[in-house]
Amino acid sequence: MGFRSTLVHLRFPFSFFLFPIWLAAVSAAREVDPLRCLASFFILHLLLYPASNGFNSYYDRDEGPIGGLAKPPPVGADLLAASLILDFLALVAGLTLLGPLFMGGLIVYGLASKLYSWDKTRIKARPIAGWLLIGIGQGGLTFLLVVASIGKAGLAGIGGETLLESLAATALLLGVYPLTQIYQHEEDARRGDLTISRLVGIPGSFILSGVFLGIGILGLGAFVAMRGGAPWTLAYLGIQLPATIYFIVWFARTLRDPAMADFRHAMRMNLLASGCLSLFFIIRLAAGGLSIAA
Repeated sequence: MGFRSTLVHLRFPFSFFLFPIWLAAVSAAREVDPLRCLASFFILHLLLYPASNGFNSYYDRDEGPIGGLAKPPPVGADLLAASLILDFLALVAGLTLLGPLFMGGLIVYGLASKLYSWDKTRIKARPIAGWLLIGIGQGGLTFLLVVASIGKAGLAGIGGETLLESLAATALLLGVYPLTQIYQHEEDARRGDLTISRLVGIPGSFILSGVFLGIGILGLGAFVAMRGGAPWTLAYLGIQLPATIYFIVWFARTLRDPAMADFRHAMRMNLLASGCLSLFFIIRLAAGGLSIAA
């Protein structure tokens, strides 16, 4: 039971929701080393993100639905140790496979995620700080870290265009974040966490998310247009359409019935948004959008 509970709380499938950031970074990088590219995926999605999930679950001890889990099992005593072991493995793999720059980025990300959840600091309880920390850490920071670590040029490969693209990635996460909290208001209130979603309320969460998701989607779309022209731009916007329609319909229904702002609809929205964006970048990369190092 303890092992199963720990495995469930590491929430490996939840890493899928951050997959589009990695794909966008790979698409933006120049002269990519394929082995370093695969290593960055493995370390982020199978080590770093699950470690953060486990650490968060250990200190939250949610009784209601959380991201990726409709009915989280009781937190076991070994969850904290498991999350720290994954963190350590991520650092070792990062240094060994990708070098000190990547490991340094992992340290920054790991420390930020712990400050976010740890009961002594609990940045999650501060609405603006928690919102910005997640948006920057899982968005722009991760985007830049991947670009700098898998490209032949390293840090020199990060120019003004890449920095602007990282801001679009940050906007995406700032848009997604309130929707991951919209069904947790009672649970967060019980713990005394004033999240950004609780601060602005259910309608405000939709408006805030809509604004920043729009900025993120259009921002990345501008770079798609610059690199691929009209055909790829139309494909990009067309693939985002299902997620956009779902968001609008869900918002409209929630205005009539606030109970619609529940776990099931939030997970569908996140899955659809991540899936649509991931699908586009996979098609783009498969069609020759990846710059391979000689």
